[in-house]
Amino acid sequence: MRQTFTEPKTVLILYTETGGTHRNTAEAVMEAIMLECPDGFRVECVDIWKLSPIPFRWLPRMVHLLRERKNMRRFSVQNTQNPRWKRIFNKLSRPYLRRMMSQLMIRHPNQLMVALHPLVAAPIIDAMDGQSQQPFVVVVTDLATKNAFWFDDRIAMTFVPTEQCRKNAMKNGVPWEKLRMVGVPVSMRYAAISETQVALRSRLGLSINAPVVLLAGGKTGSGPLRSTAVMIDEAMEGIQLVVVTGTNIRLKQQLERGSWKNRVIVLGYVDHLWDWMWAADILVSKAGTGMLAEALSVGLPMILFHRIPYLEDENVTYLVNEGAAVWAPTPSMVVNGLRRWLESKTEREAAVAACRRLSEPKAARLLAQELIQLAEE
Repeated sequence: MRQTFTEPKTVLILYTETGGTHRNTAEAVMEAIMLECPDGFRVECVDIWKLSPIPFRWLPRMVHLLRERKNMRRFSVQNTQNPRWKRIFNKLSRPYLRRMMSQLMIRHPNQLMVALHPLVAAPIIDAMDGQSQQPFVVVVTDLATKNAFWFDDRIAMTFVPTEQCRKNAMKNGVPWEKLRMVGVPVSMRYAAISETQVALRSRLGLSINAPVVLLAGGKTGSGPLRSTAVMIDEAMEGIQLVVVTGTNIRLKQQLERGSWKNRVIVLGYVDHLWDWMWAADILVSKAGTGMLAEALSVGLPMILFHRIPYLEDENVTYLVNEGAAVWAPTPSMVVNGLRRWLESKTEREAAVAACRRLSEPKAARLLAQELIQLAEE
């Protein structure tokens, strides 16, 4: 009897790197699909704007530059929240994106396309304009975004992380039946600790008795990371401080040369950040969505010391209002927040409970199940 072999179905993930969140989400979705259906599916990730013609190829770099300039940042964020500007951008980019998507379909045949960035959501579905046979879905990676570029009623399904985000999607014309709330997909390693915290701290070279404060500034180590680390060390007694500088090599070298009173560990870019989160008692962090979602999944209360104005404001407001974080934009305020939580176990446990209430550790698996079903239809 002849055996027949079925070709695996392909899920094509479209993203672009304007920060660490989108790439991390892509990896979490890929991991979850492989866990759910290891033999029947393959996943391909494409940084779509790198394939685009000039000037669209420069968009990720332009987004980064806009973040560095306050006036332009405010202008750009306000416009991305305006459906009129979305329509203008779609119209200007449509001829270029249509040609690019035709080429992409030839190079990467697939049964389902998944967009993980606002610049590859509404603009792409507009450019395809019904020409594609496979479903096109969007996974929103911002906790409470108002960015209109995420949303379009022609998208087959939009997966949102929070109820606030679902309301914003409906305000942008997405019908209720095309929305699913699943949380922010994070790696399954943030869903459950693989060993006891005592064993984990011992493996990482940490004391099992002294509290651990994890200080991070996102992928690029942004914000007043150095001054915050120095202030924490000077003002606090008997703590362990772990500083993650990301890709900021210069900052890592500066901190490594520092003279510290407490035990301080300085790390650069970390692939296994989940270990340090599970080992920590408190996270002092920039307000980027990816790290916040990971901390929620771990149940790690947050002191938010830096945000990109207009871009990450909604993240801060959402978590502070829900009791999972406090906003402390100066080093002295960070120290006050640390003291309060370390001295009051009740307050810290209330923040931990809020994190667990807001978290969806299995978001990636839930999303993977939905995506597999869509691809098989």
